[in-house]
Amino acid sequence: MRNKLLILCDNRPLLCSSQILAFCENLEELALVGCDALFMTGSILSRDSALGVTLPSLRELDLSSNRYLSDAILVRLLALSPRLESLSLRGCQIGFHPGIYRRFYPAGGAGAVSSSVLTFECVLSFLREHGADLELDLSRCLTAVTDASLQAICRYMRGLQVLRISECHLVTDSGLTGLGLTPISDGAELKPNKTFLHGEAGAQPEQPAARATPRRNEHAISLRSRHEREIWSDAGRKVLVQSQIDLNETGSGVSLLDLKCLTELDLSQCSRISDVGVSHVVRFGGLRRLSLAHCPQLGDAGVARLGRHCPGLEVVRLAHCVALTDEGLAGLVRHAPRLKHLELQGCVELTDGALRAIMAHCASLQYLDVSGCRLMSAAQAGCLEEALPRLATWARPWTLPEGAVPTGPNVTDVPGFNAKSDSRLPCGAPGL
Repeated sequence: MRNKLLILCDNRPLLCSSQILAFCENLEELALVGCDALFMTGSILSRDSALGVTLPSLRELDLSSNRYLSDAILVRLLALSPRLESLSLRGCQIGFHPGIYRRFYPAGGAGAVSSSVLTFECVLSFLREHGADLELDLSRCLTAVTDASLQAICRYMRGLQVLRISECHLVTDSGLTGLGLTPISDGAELKPNKTFLHGEAGAQPEQPAARATPRRNEHAISLRSRHEREIWSDAGRKVLVQSQIDLNETGSGVSLLDLKCLTELDLSQCSRISDVGVSHVVRFGGLRRLSLAHCPQLGDAGVARLGRHCPGLEVVRLAHCVALTDEGLAGLVRHAPRLKHLELQGCVELTDGALRAIMAHCASLQYLDVSGCRLMSAAQAGCLEEALPRLATWARPWTLPEGAVPTGPNVTDVPGFNAKSDSRLPCGAPGL
């Protein structure tokens, strides 16, 4: 039996935390979630209070949602955990911009670590030394995970098995592929994403004089909204990355393909990645769990190739990928015989053709969620139930509220109504 200590502070001070940890030498999992009051003073596990505290058996450390987590506290916790295998910094405020690092480390990192800020440089230094095969969760670290920081992870953590960077909106196709970015050299300063008004990512490739674009007036003011500029930027970046793929260029020489040991990848709500980046680098024979939910630029071209490139997929989440159609989903399931868990809720372009493809190729499927797929019919949903005997939990295209019974002249026409049984499984049933 594994020993686990979960501390949810909820902004209330936890007294004698170091004394508690002193009696947990066999602890394997430690979750300090939302402990702002605990970390605010910065004195937890300081030199005096940490005497006699060791965590030699600790495998998993969860520090999610801590606003006052600093470099000093992180270093103390990691120093006590020599066998750490999983680190979660989900929702922590990690400083990535070089200006932040220079402010708190004017001597370039020499001297004591800062107790005022958590920097990506500090996280990266640990990953370089000890994180070769670590499970890493940096989800919701909104300003920390950029193209440059993702490139650093791919460069220094080639044994990584689990990578979760959901809700990191600064990650683009360039970060996934390394195309359009300058090479990373050892000791080089990491720089944040630039603002791309014309779609270029990173360093611009030199263009022939005949193709050179007119020089922009440095005093010109764009009247486009920020959202419009991002749309133009993403469209231009996709063209640039695709052109470099066609020319077999290497870009930075580092990409997601370097993480050859990945078994789980979460890119959900990374809204700026597209078919171009996903189809080029999501190619892992050992990948088991993949989440690309809420990626509006992901469509048929990227999804259809996932089955061929990742034949071992068992869990796939594509919820609210609004550009996905039957053709893309059919290409996925046709080459994913091990698929057990599939989430398609909110994919509004899917029709009965998607259900027929699932019936034909997903004999092992145990969980399916197609709630919100309004173009699917109740008749085809009933056929799917009969064709997949292993399907234990699924949310139909349209589900009635709990306890409600469909009424009207022809209740069998109500989308999602199961004429064979009055029982309905909840849409939010847990997956695998």
